[in-house]
Amino acid sequence: MDPKVTKGVAIIILFALTVVFGWLPIWLHHRGTLSASASPRRKIVLDVLNCFAGGVFLGTCLLHLLAEGREEFEDYKKEVGLDVDFPVYEALAAVGLFLVAFVEKIGFAVISFTRGNGMGDAQRVDSTTAKGSPAIVYSAPRSMGSANYGTVPESRHVGNSEEVNSSFVNGRPKTETEEGERQKLISAVEIRTPSTGSEVRRSVQGQGQGHAHAHDLAEQEHQHHHHSPMASTSCDPSSISQMSVMRALLLLVALSFHTIFDGLAVGLQETDADVWGVLLAISIHKSLVAFCLGLELAASSPRNAKRPWVFMFLFAFISPIGIGIGMGVTSGHVDERAQLLASSVLQALATGTFLYVTFFEILGQQFAHSHDSGMKTWVVMLKLFVAVVGFACMAGVKLLDTD
Repeated sequence: MDPKVTKGVAIIILFALTVVFGWLPIWLHHRGTLSASASPRRKIVLDVLNCFAGGVFLGTCLLHLLAEGREEFEDYKKEVGLDVDFPVYEALAAVGLFLVAFVEKIGFAVISFTRGNGMGDAQRVDSTTAKGSPAIVYSAPRSMGSANYGTVPESRHVGNSEEVNSSFVNGRPKTETEEGERQKLISAVEIRTPSTGSEVRRSVQGQGQGHAHAHDLAEQEHQHHHHSPMASTSCDPSSISQMSVMRALLLLVALSFHTIFDGLAVGLQETDADVWGVLLAISIHKSLVAFCLGLELAASSPRNAKRPWVFMFLFAFISPIGIGIGMGVTSGHVDERAQLLASSVLQALATGTFLYVTFFEILGQQFAHSHDSGMKTWVVMLKLFVAVVGFACMAGVKLLDTD
């Protein structure tokens, strides 16, 4: 068979595998099978899948991007006669990590500023409470694990002036016992939620009612501060949802860079046997990555059912682009030095992106403060084991890669 025809078949195979394995978790998520809100058992299943995704992304970062990009950069140094002992490739990976961090934090700051977060929330609570009308206290959205920051917060009525008058005399509790319990509650809320303690204090002192509601708020805030990286900044669900999409897009961009080079590896082969050999390893790799990416995209867009499908469909086109570039390189005359430099630099930046997303957004969310969050030991160990399995899968793919 003509190698060009073989590469055309490879394009169709990679596209189909990406669509099927990428859309599968999205379909399961929207059916409710992977919904964390359905039951505690399903939340454990979803957390375990997120840990598997974290292991896969870690393996992709360390065993593929880091190793292959460094190898290409070393080849470039030999081609141009560059003798530098400084770890340039690793420094570029760090640049990629910090670049993603800056983009994310600046984006979140812009979103928070445009939506009037920060002191505006406290002022709204204060003004509502001062008028004697029921105060609305927004509880923090519950983190699902790696990427579900779009949960709609719950609202509760802390109380109203008529109910307060029935429990208080001249602004004081009827019994000293109630007063002591109230002060303990205020202290607990202030300790557990430093960013919202002042608002809750005003609600409890001014309204004097709703101990159970405030206690529930404290528990949710406690969990949120342990599991969500944005707990101390904003509770606006719209902002949180937008930032979740930004994280998913960053991961999508990094994976797109990587998958272009995967396709490039197929396109650069000159015989049928080489094309099929490289395609086998890349197909397994691409299927695992597509499934994990689909899982993250579905979790990041709980309110927009179409967005994950569109993103995954676009991602499916990336590998064929890489194969096409490789076919052009083998049939044309492209400067090998420029190709090596561009490939290594882009893979270094993608490595930094993978490091950030893997540790700060996926594995960090699953294992941070797990010892004091009430999580059972066997669940923690299971999640760790599954993360190792995900990493081992990518190690196995690397062993199959003969290119």
